Formats: sequence, C-alpha cells, structure tokens
Amino acid sequence: MEPASNSQYNVETEFADIQKDNQIKKVQGQIPFSTKFKIVDVSLKARAWKEDVAFATNKNYRETIRRGLSYLQEEDHGVTILRRGLQKFFDMRQEYFEVLDGTKELKELKIKQVEKDLYHVIFDEVTTVLDNGGKIVVYKTEKANGENAQVTYNTKLEAWVVASKNVAILIRNEDDLEAYRQIKENRYSFALLIADAWLKLLKKVKDIEGLKKDLTGRAIIGEYCGNPNHQHLVLYPEITIYFYALVELQGHRTCNAVHKAEDLIKRHGLPMVKVSPRRECSNRKELIEILQELSKEVSENTIEEDAEGAVLYFETKGETPEQTEILSLCKLKTLEYRLFRKLREKLKTLLAKEKTVDNQMEAYKKEVKQLCSEYNPPRPLEYYFEVAKLAFDFVDSVRESSKQLGLGNRFLQFLTIIRQCQAKGAKPKLADFQQLIDAYNPLSDESDVDDEESKQQ
Repeated sequence: MEPASNSQYNVETEFADIQKDNQIKKVQGQIPFSTKFKIVDVSLKARAWKEDVAFATNKNYRETIRRGLSYLQEEDHGVTILRRGLQKFFDMRQEYFEVLDGTKELKELKIKQVEKDLYHVIFDEVTTVLDNGGKIVVYKTEKANGENAQVTYNTKLEAWVVASKNVAILIRNEDDLEAYRQIKENRYSFALLIADAWLKLLKKVKDIEGLKKDLTGRAIIGEYCGNPNHQHLVLYPEITIYFYALVELQGHRTCNAVHKAEDLIKRHGLPMVKVSPRRECSNRKELIEILQELSKEVSENTIEEDAEGAVLYFETKGETPEQTEILSLCKLKTLEYRLFRKLREKLKTLLAKEKTVDNQMEAYKKEVKQLCSEYNPPRPLEYYFEVAKLAFDFVDSVRESSKQLGLGNRFLQFLTIIRQCQAKGAKPKLADFQQLIDAYNPLSDESDVDDEESKQQ
C-alpha cells in the first residue's frame, strides 16, 4: 500500500489496509457521551529500535501510521480520520556530512544499515532541491522534553480530540473528562493529563470558535511538560503544553510550513517552543555549514539553554506561501541531555540486570567519551563521572526500595538531589529522597521517552 496523495486520499481504503496488516496494533476506545461512535487507535506493534527500523524502511508506515493515528468509527457508516501526528523523525548523525559533501558514499559509512536508510529519509528530497538549483530554509526549534500531545477539533461530534502518542479521547468539557476518569483503563492516563491541561489553556483563549475552525481538519502537535510526577530531564515552571507543529489530517507531508504553525499558535495565545531565525542555503556546501554550526551550538549548550535539543525543519519555498513545503525533519540533542539520559538507563540496567557498580561505571565512562568525541559538553567530563558514581553507589545501596525513586518518570528530581550532593561534596542519604519516595506513583507504559539501552540490544 502506497500513501495516497491529497487528491487520491480515501480513508476507507487506508483503514481497510491497516486492518489487514498484522504489524499494526488496533485498539478500540470509548466515547462516554456517544455509544454510536468508537475510536480506533492505531500504532505499530514494534517498540524501541524495532519501531525505528520499521519507520526507516517502510514509507507507508512513516507517512500513514506516524507518531499517532486514530479513526472515528460510526455504527453502519464506516470510518473517518480523527487525528494524525507528525511523521517519526530521527537524529542527524555527523557521518552524514561526508556523504553530503561527496567525501564518501553512503555504503562506506561504518554505521548501522537503519542509520543509512535514515540518511535517505532526511536528505533525499533536500539534496534533490539543492542539486536542481532550488533553495532550502533550515529552521531550528526547541525540542521540548515531555510527553507527545496532539489536539484537533471534530465537527461531527462537536468535541475536542486530545491525544497522547498512542491514545485519543473526545471531550467537550470537564464533565466528559470526569467520565473518562471513571473508565478503569490505565491506557487513558496520559491522554487525560493532556486533556486537563488543554481545557485549562482554553480558558485563556479569546476566540474559541475561531480556534475550532482552525483545528478542523488539522491538528496542532506539542509536548505536555511540567508535571512533577512525569518529569524527564528538563525542569519546567508549570504544567502546560508547548506546541510546535501543525499537521493536515489528510495528506502525505509530515506537517505544514513553520510560519503556518507559528501564526495559528500565536494568534490564539497558546504556548509555543522557541523558534530560531531561519537560515537559507542554495547548495550542499552551505547546507553542511549550517548543520555543522547548529550541531556544535546545540551539542555544547546546557539543558537549561537548549532543553533536550533542537528539531530542524527543512523547508522548500514555492512561488507562493501556500506552495511552501516541509520536506523532512531531524533532531539534534544537547550532549548534557544525552549524558544524563545515558546515566538514567545505566542505573535502570544496574537494577534490572543486577550489574555491579564498577561494571556500569566503566561502561558509562566509555560511552560518554564516545559521545563526546566530536563536541565538548558544557562541563568537564569529570563532573559527569562524579555525579554518576554518586548515583550508582546510592542506588546500589538501596536496591530494595529503588523502585520508589522513580528513575523512569521522575528522574529529574532524583538527579537534582544527586547533583546537589555533588556540589556540597556529600554522599546522598535515603533521607534526602524521602519526599520523592512519599510521592511514589507507578507510571503507565505510555511514556514516549526513548530508551537508549533498548536500542543497543
């Protein structure tokens, strides 16, 4: 099945093909205020690196399944598209520069096959435009560190569609939100948190009817951030949704042009990630210079300066603003974010696989040095090693109660305490984490955080 163009789009055909694909997970969801309709949430069965491989090698999965897809199924009347997220986007590797400038062929790079496949996903259309005399505009936007959030408006049920990556719900007001809370299914946990944040944002929107119109047939994509029980590595001052992209529900392009998303989000006074001034290039040399400059800038900034990192948008301009298209996206991560995320995964492995502290510390140092081979983190490597040793020793000493520390969903709070101890030259004690332990609340498996260790298996 090849993705249909906008003019050929047929939702019934698309849904029928999805129903026949045993690699795709289909889950039926409820709508408390309507028994005539059902939600069908769609996602790939593959997880972690297997999902990356599926998206990298299957154009249909990238363009159709994406990072979130749901249908509205009406009794005896077929289906309509309910919401659709962004296409999955991937890390930009330094090795790609050697292919872009012609130094090496892609097959010569000493990287995994899936990473070679991703070069094509990110750069094939971009280089085609440049090689044919066109221009590419590169946008840098902040990569917020939270849970994927999607919002659109459904006119048939006159309700907001609010979704996490894998689960969508339909709500009109607080009563509908409460009705969902009464459903004893853990799968709704993140969608409910996002919906609660969305209803709070709506109270500040002046033109609700205008917003409904703007989000009919398209979705705004964001990150749900700031919940202390679901913090990852970046501290946010409040619980909210930071928006960054606008997606057409019907169509094969990953999203609308950056200026369209920015205009809609700002016009309605919604929170938005930082968008840096655009940079234009007309050949491969200029593209490489821009990417190298951005790679160094993002890699060497602190988490406080650049959060998780940046998302780069590659945009080609048409003769009119309406013809401007986003060809692809990729992401850059701050080294500091990657080092602390690496620590989190080593700590989880220490507990899950009963590794020794010395073994994990040695592995951590080796992998950190590899990550820092091109650029330097904002602090000396010894600082990260000292923090890691304190964390490993402490977690190893409290193995029986370690689950209550929330290393997966509340790692930021754990890490903050460890870093405070390092700054004071003190060893962490269990009492330092008592507030964290008292607030323990198991997380559902819906979290959208990448797991570095699982990708290395």
